[in-house]
Amino acid sequence: MAFERGFKTRCENLAETVRKDLGLEPDAPLAPESLAGYLRIQLLHPKDLPEMSASALEALLVTDADDWSALTLGGEDGRSLIIFNPTHSAARRASDLSHEMSHLLLRHAPSTLMFSPDGTWTLRSFDAAQEDEANWLAGCLLLPRVALLAAMRQRLTDEVAATRFGVSSQMLRYRRGVTGVERQAARSR
Repeated sequence: MAFERGFKTRCENLAETVRKDLGLEPDAPLAPESLAGYLRIQLLHPKDLPEMSASALEALLVTDADDWSALTLGGEDGRSLIIFNPTHSAARRASDLSHEMSHLLLRHAPSTLMFSPDGTWTLRSFDAAQEDEANWLAGCLLLPRVALLAAMRQRLTDEVAATRFGVSSQMLRYRRGVTGVERQAARSR
C-alpha cells in the first residue's frame, strides 16, 4: 500500500486534533462512540431499523453474521449513520466503526451499489486505495504513535495495551510494526 506523500503524517495530525477536540490526552483511549458523537454520526444496530424484517435480521445477525462488519449510509437529515455488526467483539467493532468514520473524515466517495434486474443479487464498487487509506486513519485514531510509544515505555504487555485501547492484539502489533515505534523506542534505550 503506497500512500501519497504526507498522507501518514496527515492522519497522525488528524488523530491528534480529534483527541484535542474531545478533551483526550494524546495517549488516551478513543472510544468509537465518542468519535461518532464528535462527528455527529448515528450508530445503529440492525434491530434499530424499523423496516428490517425478521428474516433479514436472522441473515445479518445469525446466518451471515461473519460476512459483514459495518456500512455507512446518508441519513435523511444529511447526517451519516453507520449500521454495525453487534455480533463482532468490541475490539473488532472499534476497528470497523473507526474504519467507516475514517472514510467520512477523508471525504471518500461512497461505494456504488448495482442491483440485478430481478433484485436477487447486488454488487458494490470497491476502491482499494480508499480502503487502505481508511484502514490507516482508523489505526491512527485508535492507536496513534504517541499512544504506542507510551505503552512501550510503560512496558505494557500486548494484551494489557490492547485492552486499554480497546483494540485487538493483532491490531496493536500491526500498528507497532508499521509505524516504526519499536525502532524508535529501541534507539532511545
